[in-house]
Amino acid sequence: MNHRRADFPFRAPAPFSEMADPENRLVEVNTPAIPAKLLALARRIKAARNARDTFFHPDLFADPAWDMMLALYIAEGDGCRLKVSDLCNESGVPNTTALRWIERLVELGMARKRRHPLDGRAIFVEIDRETTRKLTAYLEKIWSRYFPLV
Repeated sequence: MNHRRADFPFRAPAPFSEMADPENRLVEVNTPAIPAKLLALARRIKAARNARDTFFHPDLFADPAWDMMLALYIAEGDGCRLKVSDLCNESGVPNTTALRWIERLVELGMARKRRHPLDGRAIFVEIDRETTRKLTAYLEKIWSRYFPLV
């Protein structure tokens, strides 16, 4: 049984900004773009983790913080934001557990929460710039180590 979503609900071409339109797409550019090869690698890592759940019970390999960080990184690369509920779904764990992990990521300064500018009930979760930088460096190292000729 697969508890994770295969794809993200919102897409847009621009990187993150402070403003969003009603569809959660970001409309201003204020962060550096994630290299396409690293965004593709992050997607592959996430897809491989999701595929594993079709062969083994998902509770065996639960790593909600990592799954959330990958989801937030991919969302930033796609120029979109994830609502708290979307990020909970991406985590592969029950919502109560996911909410605790979101709070932990926020406490550690790895993510931040922002209210939707047009719908005060909705809250977005965004990855921190330093966390994006670290994930980019990590993925670059993985890319250069395992895909040096690509």
